[in-house]
Amino acid sequence: MARSMPPIAPEASLVLRPNPRRWTTVFGGCVAFVVLAILLRMEPLVTWATLVFFGGGAILSLVQLVPGSSELRLDPRGFTTRQFFRDRQLIPWHDVDRFVVLSITTGLSTTRIVGFNYLPASDLRKRRHAVSRSMTGCDDSLRDTYGQDVEDLAELMESWRRTYSAAANANARAGDK
Repeated sequence: MARSMPPIAPEASLVLRPNPRRWTTVFGGCVAFVVLAILLRMEPLVTWATLVFFGGGAILSLVQLVPGSSELRLDPRGFTTRQFFRDRQLIPWHDVDRFVVLSITTGLSTTRIVGFNYLPASDLRKRRHAVSRSMTGCDDSLRDTYGQDVEDLAELMESWRRTYSAAANANARAGDK
């Protein structure tokens, strides 16, 4: 079911945050495995590996629930993602070719994420991993869907890209005259 997205206004900005229900579920699952590892009295190596892996997952999922720890910020210049209180660099709209929905299948599960490609002339494309391109067909991706349906998020990102990369190109042409 498509949700209505906020309209883009001149000099607008938008901040999207992760879905707390998703991260609460991940936290609960990790805690359940930690409790099982303690109660089942398995071999010590298996117990410790389970405690470290799922205990770490519980801690990381709790961090995702802290306000300001993770977000996607859109503004007329471009977009920035924040993970674990650290901002990635601003990615300008005019450096992005397009946003698409990717389906990544590993084993029995399929994860859908928003991927994007940089324009061939972009410095960012030259610095990004060819490995990502060979595995997914995209140069980079968003790390979360930030509480949105994946198709809606890809559409929102593409709408901002079209609006603000067109504006940047028009300003550049006006400056050349």
